Amino acid sequence: MRYITIAFLVCISNLSLSQTPSINKLVLLEIEEISKATVNSNLSRIVKLADHSVWDSVLYYTANQDEFKKDPAIASHYHYLRALAFFSKEMYKQSEKELIKVSRDVNYYNFVRFRIAEVAFMQGKYKNAYYKYSLVDTLEASQLKYISKYDLYSSIGRVSYFLKRFEISNKYMRLAEKLMSPNLSLNHKALFYTDYANLYYEQYMDSLAMGYFLKAQKYADESGHLPTKVLCTCNLAQVNLNGGHYEKSAKLFEKCRALTLEQYDIDKIWEVGQMEKKLMLQVKQKEISNLASENKIRNLQRNVFVILAVFLSSILVMGFYQYRVNQKRAKVIFAQKEALDQLNATKDQLFSIIGHDLRSSVNAMRSGTQNLERSLVANDMEQVRNQLEQNSVIAANTYNLLDNMLQWSLLQTKGGYFSPEEHKLSMLVEQVAYNYKGVLDQRKITFTNDIPRTARVWVDAESLKLVMRNLMDNSIKFSKENGNIHTTIQDETSDTITFVWSDDGAGMSEETRFKLLHAKRLERKEHKHTIGAGLGMQLVISMIDRNGGTIDILSEVGKGTKMLVTLRKKGHGETEDTRG
Repeated sequence: MRYITIAFLVCISNLSLSQTPSINKLVLLEIEEISKATVNSNLSRIVKLADHSVWDSVLYYTANQDEFKKDPAIASHYHYLRALAFFSKEMYKQSEKELIKVSRDVNYYNFVRFRIAEVAFMQGKYKNAYYKYSLVDTLEASQLKYISKYDLYSSIGRVSYFLKRFEISNKYMRLAEKLMSPNLSLNHKALFYTDYANLYYEQYMDSLAMGYFLKAQKYADESGHLPTKVLCTCNLAQVNLNGGHYEKSAKLFEKCRALTLEQYDIDKIWEVGQMEKKLMLQVKQKEISNLASENKIRNLQRNVFVILAVFLSSILVMGFYQYRVNQKRAKVIFAQKEALDQLNATKDQLFSIIGHDLRSSVNAMRSGTQNLERSLVANDMEQVRNQLEQNSVIAANTYNLLDNMLQWSLLQTKGGYFSPEEHKLSMLVEQVAYNYKGVLDQRKITFTNDIPRTARVWVDAESLKLVMRNLMDNSIKFSKENGNIHTTIQDETSDTITFVWSDDGAGMSEETRFKLLHAKRLERKEHKHTIGAGLGMQLVISMIDRNGGTIDILSEVGKGTKMLVTLRKKGHGETEDTRG
């Protein structure tokens, strides 16, 4: 790329920053109107700080995320103000993150898109910036709220230059020149024509470039803005040097040097520095004299303070120690009380739920027996067979309920033997399925075990069987006639095996799935015809956790349920039975 005395990016950076204040002013006014409508005093204060460019304070007052949660409707304005602050502090990545969080519902969102393009440009992501600017360019004129065509076209022209798309850059810079407002500041015009001149200079169109460099010089001189005058003069000097106009170039370089000296004013800075040194010496001398006179008093005070500090420190240490002892004691008592309260609550709830469910199952059995007697009297053998099947199911559910109660009580009292060993997973599944063959045949449900016989897991066999029995119970309960229950391996690593227990039954909602996985207390079943106290899944989760595994549930209403159980393949030093 054909560079001259000043990098083009510097010109663009200054130009980009000089475009935005008037636009930002309109956006800030709109946000202030919203803050008045919502009676949000904090937002009004932040808008005033942004209006005065106090960006550190803007970031400080918008850092509290709780303010966003109180009123999500104005959260976008907070994000936009933070984006402005980060942009002004040249922290472009942070500015981009905040702009992305601004809702599309705000009235100025198209300008937010324009600002995202600017942030991409300032980070050197020119292709991304060009894409973002082009999206804004496709909008109707009525949608370009807060964005002038001049700002948009000049931005596209600049980013096209860096992508070496000179024809596109020339097109949009020409359009921007036509739309340039007469009220645009002279300094802004000087920077714009510097950009335009650089475009032609890069394409070796020196004659065209010279005209725009002269325009830039003219506006820079009229503006009186010293840094811009230095920039335009140095550029013009370099262009003349490249064109062979050595005498003119020398004069311009001399002028550039003079302007640079004027800008920095080295002599005045040196004089100010010398004056500051003298003042600092005088201050130090006064401090030394004061310290000398106060030294004796400070020594005496220091001795007194040391004695008092030692005495107070000993009191504080003793008080703090006693406080910590009392605090620990209080925590232990409080934890014991909470544990006791929780146990009492669980016990009362268990009695309530179990009493209800046992009463329901016994009542169902009694009612079934009466129906059976009537069917026998009527010699209705088909009804007798159906009633016997129903009674068998009720008895099986009641037995499972009592078995779950026993296992749950053992867990609560940390009783029962727990002996993890290596077992073939497929054989454990088949043992459980064998006990349910009669029920599966009655319900005409097909059970398929596709777990390879080589798959081995490190578990306590009885506890895993309890898990599988509960999974089988639930699959049968919520599967229709001619349903399917299937087990297979989903994933296997060097340390773990994940098997899936799936059915095509009723399924469950996301709310039910979450309750099953995260329940902290017992609850009655949602299905009024299902016998159980809600112990099944708690036992499943507890037993899997005890075996060092995990469980997850995938389900949709009407599409069945998948239970994903992950177990260890190897033990970790277990050499003897452990009591849970």
